[in-house]
Amino acid sequence: MQKAGLLISVLALGFVGAGCSTITEGPGPAVRVDDPRAPRATLAYNSVVFVDKSLSRTLKQYEIFGWTLGPGQVSKIAVEAQGARRTGTGTLEVFATFRNRSDFPLQLEGRVQFFDADKVPIEGPTVWQRVHLPPNGVGAYKEMSTRVDAAYYYTEVREGR
Repeated sequence: MQKAGLLISVLALGFVGAGCSTITEGPGPAVRVDDPRAPRATLAYNSVVFVDKSLSRTLKQYEIFGWTLGPGQVSKIAVEAQGARRTGTGTLEVFATFRNRSDFPLQLEGRVQFFDADKVPIEGPTVWQRVHLPPNGVGAYKEMSTRVDAAYYYTEVREGR
């Protein structure tokens, strides 16, 4: 009887041990995306990115010298300039200039995430800040980091809500 109990215990431990080694629960290790079909799958630092698909593409038809081209993809908004500079206190000031290519007023919202020299986030994303663009006009967005060790930035833009 004792041998049967020992055998059952060993088998039970074997099943439990085997079950634990095959169950993967919870978050796994990070996997780097390195696929030639998706060369821009990584975060594009020091850039402006449209996170609102309706803002970045509008279908239109063009007629040039009697030829109809389209429908094609043309953005309602163009990023005319973007960049960053150090302020007098050493913080990083990020800016972006947008052109409204449409015939009606638009509102954009922008926010920035700052990173240190090792590309580690050092501040949470800033609050969404509104930019008003007149028809066929230009508007600017600016934001400053609160820390002097900010080295990189990532600016997100969406249509105003």
